[in-house]
Amino acid sequence: MARRTSPQEQFEDEQPKRGLFWLLFRMPGATLLWLQYMFPAKGDVWGSARRYRNPGAEFLCTMMLYGCLALMAYFLSQGHERPSHGSETEAVAADALYSDEVPEPAPAGDVIVAAPEPPPEPVSDEAPTYAPPDAEELAASPPEDPPY
Repeated sequence: MARRTSPQEQFEDEQPKRGLFWLLFRMPGATLLWLQYMFPAKGDVWGSARRYRNPGAEFLCTMMLYGCLALMAYFLSQGHERPSHGSETEAVAADALYSDEVPEPAPAGDVIVAAPEPPPEPVSDEAPTYAPPDAEELAASPPEDPPY
Protein backbone atom coordinates (compact mmCIF):
# COMPACT_ATOMS: atom_id res chain seq x y z
CA MET A 1 0.00 0.00 0.00
CA ALA A 2 1.32 3.47 -0.92
CA ARG A 3 1.99 6.05 1.70
CA ARG A 4 0.17 9.39 1.36
CA THR A 5 2.38 12.45 1.15
CA SER A 6 2.06 15.12 3.78
CA PRO A 7 0.59 18.53 2.85
CA GLN A 8 3.99 20.13 3.41
CA GLU A 9 5.60 17.76 0.89
CA GLN A 10 2.83 18.46 -1.63
CA PHE A 11 3.30 22.21 -1.20
CA GLU A 12 7.06 21.94 -1.71
CA ASP A 13 6.59 19.88 -4.87
CA GLU A 14 4.17 22.43 -6.39
CA GLN A 15 6.52 25.39 -5.91
CA PRO A 16 9.08 25.69 -8.71
CA LYS A 17 12.64 26.35 -7.59
CA ARG A 18 13.48 29.88 -8.67
CA GLY A 19 16.02 32.35 -7.45
CA LEU A 20 15.88 35.45 -5.29
CA PHE A 21 15.69 37.71 -8.36
CA TRP A 22 12.47 36.04 -9.52
CA LEU A 23 10.99 36.39 -6.05
CA LEU A 24 11.79 40.11 -5.90
CA PHE A 25 10.66 40.64 -9.49
CA ARG A 26 7.17 39.22 -8.97
CA MET A 27 6.70 40.58 -5.45
CA PRO A 28 4.66 43.69 -6.49
CA GLY A 29 2.14 41.60 -8.45
CA ALA A 30 1.93 38.96 -5.73
CA THR A 31 1.36 41.68 -3.13
CA LEU A 32 -1.39 43.27 -5.22
CA LEU A 33 -3.14 39.92 -5.71
CA TRP A 34 -2.79 39.12 -2.00
CA LEU A 35 -4.44 42.46 -1.13
CA GLN A 36 -7.27 41.70 -3.57
CA TYR A 37 -7.65 38.25 -2.00
CA MET A 38 -7.70 39.55 1.58
CA PHE A 39 -9.94 42.56 0.82
CA PRO A 40 -12.05 41.60 -2.22
CA ALA A 41 -14.38 44.00 -3.95
CA LYS A 42 -18.09 43.38 -3.64
CA GLY A 43 -18.92 40.33 -5.77
CA ASP A 44 -15.27 39.47 -6.58
CA VAL A 45 -14.61 36.87 -3.90
CA TRP A 46 -14.30 33.90 -6.24
CA GLY A 47 -12.29 35.79 -8.85
CA SER A 48 -9.79 37.08 -6.34
CA ALA A 49 -9.41 33.56 -4.90
CA ARG A 50 -8.65 32.17 -8.38
CA ARG A 51 -5.99 34.83 -9.04
CA TYR A 52 -4.26 34.42 -5.65
CA ARG A 53 -1.03 32.34 -5.93
CA ASN A 54 -1.49 32.01 -9.71
CA PRO A 55 1.95 32.55 -11.30
CA GLY A 56 0.49 33.82 -14.59
CA ALA A 57 -1.71 36.39 -12.87
CA GLU A 58 1.20 37.45 -10.64
CA PHE A 59 3.41 37.94 -13.70
CA LEU A 60 0.75 39.99 -15.55
CA CYS A 61 0.06 42.20 -12.52
CA THR A 62 3.77 42.70 -12.01
CA MET A 63 4.28 43.70 -15.64
CA MET A 64 1.35 46.14 -15.46
CA LEU A 65 2.79 47.77 -12.35
CA TYR A 66 6.29 48.00 -13.84
CA GLY A 67 4.81 49.40 -17.08
CA CYS A 68 2.93 52.11 -15.17
CA LEU A 69 6.09 52.99 -13.27
CA ALA A 70 8.05 53.19 -16.53
CA LEU A 71 5.45 55.52 -18.10
CA MET A 72 5.43 57.75 -15.04
CA ALA A 73 9.23 57.91 -15.02
CA TYR A 74 9.26 58.76 -18.73
CA PHE A 75 6.76 61.60 -18.42
CA LEU A 76 8.39 62.98 -15.28
CA SER A 77 11.83 62.93 -16.91
CA GLN A 78 10.72 65.12 -19.82
CA GLY A 79 11.34 68.26 -17.75
CA HIS A 80 9.15 70.65 -19.68
CA GLU A 81 5.85 72.22 -18.81
CA ARG A 82 2.92 71.90 -21.13
CA PRO A 83 1.35 75.17 -22.27
CA SER A 84 -2.01 75.64 -20.64
CA HIS A 85 -3.81 77.64 -23.35
CA GLY A 86 -2.58 76.92 -26.88
CA SER A 87 0.90 77.11 -28.24
CA GLU A 88 3.34 79.98 -27.96
CA THR A 89 2.90 80.97 -31.61
CA GLU A 90 -0.85 81.35 -31.13
CA ALA A 91 -0.25 83.60 -28.13
CA VAL A 92 2.19 85.76 -30.10
CA ALA A 93 -0.25 85.98 -33.02
CA ALA A 94 -3.09 86.96 -30.70
CA ASP A 95 -0.97 89.65 -29.06
CA ALA A 96 -0.04 91.05 -32.46
CA LEU A 97 -3.66 90.95 -33.66
CA TYR A 98 -5.14 92.84 -30.75
CA SER A 99 -2.33 95.29 -30.08
CA ASP A 100 -2.68 99.02 -30.75
CA GLU A 101 0.72 99.23 -32.42
CA VAL A 102 0.93 99.91 -36.14
CA PRO A 103 2.83 97.16 -37.97
CA GLU A 104 5.97 98.10 -39.83
CA PRO A 105 5.66 98.33 -43.62
CA ALA A 106 7.12 95.46 -45.61
CA PRO A 107 10.46 96.02 -47.35
CA ALA A 108 10.35 96.96 -51.03
CA GLY A 109 11.29 93.54 -52.41
CA ASP A 110 8.79 91.43 -50.42
CA VAL A 111 5.96 89.63 -52.15
CA ILE A 112 2.51 90.06 -50.64
CA VAL A 113 0.64 86.80 -50.66
CA ALA A 114 -2.82 87.91 -49.57
CA ALA A 115 -4.50 91.21 -48.89
CA PRO A 116 -4.97 91.96 -45.21
CA GLU A 117 -8.49 91.80 -43.85
CA PRO A 118 -10.22 95.13 -43.31
CA PRO A 119 -10.65 96.14 -39.67
CA PRO A 120 -14.01 95.29 -38.15
CA GLU A 121 -16.66 97.98 -38.00
CA PRO A 122 -17.01 99.70 -34.64
CA VAL A 123 -19.84 98.48 -32.48
CA SER A 124 -22.37 101.10 -31.43
CA ASP A 125 -23.83 101.34 -27.95
CA GLU A 126 -27.38 101.80 -29.26
CA ALA A 127 -29.84 98.93 -29.17
CA PRO A 128 -30.78 97.62 -32.63
CA THR A 129 -34.23 98.53 -33.84
CA TYR A 130 -36.52 95.99 -35.44
CA ALA A 131 -38.47 97.02 -38.49
CA PRO A 132 -41.29 94.61 -39.39
CA PRO A 133 -41.85 93.91 -43.11
CA ASP A 134 -44.48 95.94 -44.86
CA ALA A 135 -47.96 94.46 -45.02
CA GLU A 136 -48.16 95.28 -48.73
CA GLU A 137 -45.06 93.20 -49.49
CA LEU A 138 -46.53 90.27 -47.56
CA ALA A 139 -49.85 90.52 -49.39
CA ALA A 140 -48.14 90.72 -52.81
CA SER A 141 -45.98 87.64 -52.27
CA PRO A 142 -47.55 84.31 -53.20
CA PRO A 143 -48.39 81.94 -50.34
CA GLU A 144 -45.91 79.19 -49.71
CA ASP A 145 -46.86 75.62 -50.52
CA PRO A 146 -47.14 73.28 -47.57
CA PRO A 147 -44.12 70.97 -47.19
CA TYR A 148 -46.14 67.76 -47.64
